[in-house]
This record gives sequence, C-alpha cells and structure tokens, in this order.
Amino acid sequence: MHSFSIPYRGMLKFSLLFTFLICWAISVNIWAHPVSYEGSLPVTFNSAPRMSEIQAVYSLKYWFALGAHSFFLRQGSGDRYASYAKANLLAKRWNLTDAQGNLYLWGGVGSWWQDGAVPSYLTGGQVDFETQRLFLSSLIQHAWNQNRGDFQTIKGRVGVAPYVADFDEVQTWFMVR
Repeated sequence: MHSFSIPYRGMLKFSLLFTFLICWAISVNIWAHPVSYEGSLPVTFNSAPRMSEIQAVYSLKYWFALGAHSFFLRQGSGDRYASYAKANLLAKRWNLTDAQGNLYLWGGVGSWWQDGAVPSYLTGGQVDFETQRLFLSSLIQHAWNQNRGDFQTIKGRVGVAPYVADFDEVQTWFMVR
C-alpha cells in the first residue's frame, strides 16, 4: 500500500493558491460560448452591482446544449429573481482561412419572482468573430413575463491576445467588456 502526503509547507502553498483561484473566479465576470464541444459542461458566473447571473449548460452536440440560467436583479422597485430551463443552438459557423465567426441563439421557459412567481420566457443571441489575435463579441438577451414587465441585457466584448499559442498551449487574452 502506498501513501501520499503533502508536507505542511506544501499544503500551505496549495491552500493559498486554491483560495486565490476561488476568490479570483468569484470576483471576475466569466462569459463562455453558449455551446461548447460535445460532452462539455461550462458553468458561467457574472456579478455586477445591479445584477448577478449564473448558468450551466451541457453540450449534447457541438451545436446544441441544454441547461439552466438564473438572474438576480437589484432594483429600487424591489429585488427580482428569474430562473429558466434553456436550449442553446450554434445556428451558424463561418470557418475562414485565418478566422472564425459564430451565431448562437437560445430560448428558455421558467419563472420570474417579485412578490410571487409568474411564468417567464427568455430569448437571446450572440455573434462573435475571432482570429488568433483578435476577439469581438456581441450579445442580446430578453426576458419577459405577463405581469411584471421585462428585462433586456446587451453586452459586448473586445479581446486582444499578446501572443499566439500553439493548439495544445494556454492562450492569454486581454478582454474589455
């Protein structure tokens, strides 16, 4: 029987690194493609002063994913919550010689809570264009219900890579949203 032990100093370094990574992940905005490679399960989180959201989608195929998406909105008229079961679709991909473009669409059904729950619906889309050095993306999303109004999100991102990595290496991006 083999045993494995981490010396105290090693455990301390590991704990500090792990804590840093968790804090970093919680504090930054994470935004991934709505559909990823088959079998993937990306979980994304976004937190801002007026809105937080989290979503998890499972890609059944490279072009189709099912998942859940929740919002928490902080507004003067009261906090609002919404949760949806949703389907994401890679509607179109353009493979160019040195670039790629994607069009994603999604929709979902769920509930909207503000002084009680009502049925709610979610639709959205995202378009992006990327080379090995440049990334451009735009997203629009609309949630609505019968009694409590609606909510729209519009986001954009621009990214620049300081170097080009090989396929099996980590690529660094500087993003502005």
